[in-house]
Amino acid sequence: MLFYFSATGNSKYVADKIARNERDRLISIPEAISEKSFVYTLGEYEKVGFVTPTYFYGLPTIIPYFIERLELNNIKGNYFYHVLTCGSKTGEAGESLNKALQKKGCTLSARYGVRMVETYIPMFKIPNEMKVRHFLDEAEEQINIICKAIQNCAYGDQNTVKGLFARGKTNLAYPLYVYGRRTKRFKVNENCIKCGLCERVCPCQAIEVNEYGPVWKQKRCVQCLGCLHRCPVQAIRYKKLSENRGRYHNPYIEMEAREEK
Repeated sequence: MLFYFSATGNSKYVADKIARNERDRLISIPEAISEKSFVYTLGEYEKVGFVTPTYFYGLPTIIPYFIERLELNNIKGNYFYHVLTCGSKTGEAGESLNKALQKKGCTLSARYGVRMVETYIPMFKIPNEMKVRHFLDEAEEQINIICKAIQNCAYGDQNTVKGLFARGKTNLAYPLYVYGRRTKRFKVNENCIKCGLCERVCPCQAIEVNEYGPVWKQKRCVQCLGCLHRCPVQAIRYKKLSENRGRYHNPYIEMEAREEK
């Protein structure tokens, strides 16, 4: 059983590869929340995995929201693992998930991390296509190592991209994300074709498209930027911080319009 959350496809790509390698069932966290599907019964020796991105050296807010409601039955020494994707470093995001699971009587058996393409365009510019391919080729090697480790039920903290002073970075940066996430910073220009894709991909149902275009009906969202990255005409921007910084979607996968961030 593998739970995942992905906005631009990086974490979904990793989750797909692990699921294929493990012949495992793949569960989209936003879909599970939308369908109020929180109760799962584990098979004997069934592994339980989580693949998530890293936001401000912590977890997207949708992850602890889901874990708080998650009920896993028939836990009997199952192997729990977490794979974090990031654009640079993960900080102590893995420990945050472990603490959330411990409240449910579970503990992570192993943690992993893989660096992919940075997608937080309010701060970073999307690399050109050549560099994107380079980053993803390097990530592929690490993903294969992770798949093998999970297959062999490796234990311990295997995350090699936590970075220096991981706990301190998480403690400093993560509150800025948790108490930020203001939807009023999203703007829409005249290019909008009112296709409704932004509404469908929003994991927290913060967007509603009317005759004038998308409206953010909540004060805060997950701030996954899925609406911005996946808009087919680049009509959505984040204040002026996303201007001329490109858009990104993992080129190796297709994502359902209803799935993610």
